[in-house]
Amino acid sequence: MITEFLDSRRTTGLKMPGDVKAFIVQLFNKLAFDRHVAFEEAEQFVGFQTIVVAMGSLGQILPKPFYMFLSSTSRQYAQYVLEMIVSGGKFNNIGGLGMGH
Repeated sequence: MITEFLDSRRTTGLKMPGDVKAFIVQLFNKLAFDRHVAFEEAEQFVGFQTIVVAMGSLGQILPKPFYMFLSSTSRQYAQYVLEMIVSGGKFNNIGGLGMGH
């Protein structure tokens, strides 16, 4: 997996830190959930993760009436978490929800 990543970056060039972050997403998904994640999907997740982190910080200073503007990101985050739980990976009983096989 590491060799494939490095070989692919030889032809396209290594973009820091985005490519490394995307590779870490791929690696963690494989190790934790035994789930293959395409590099493009990992890049999308890294972009989304960046937004979630920023909104977490921003949410600390926003007055409550503005929380409604964060709801679509919250739903998308919940969708990612649910996908991990039901994917049937090694940790398919996260939080005792028993949603694996």
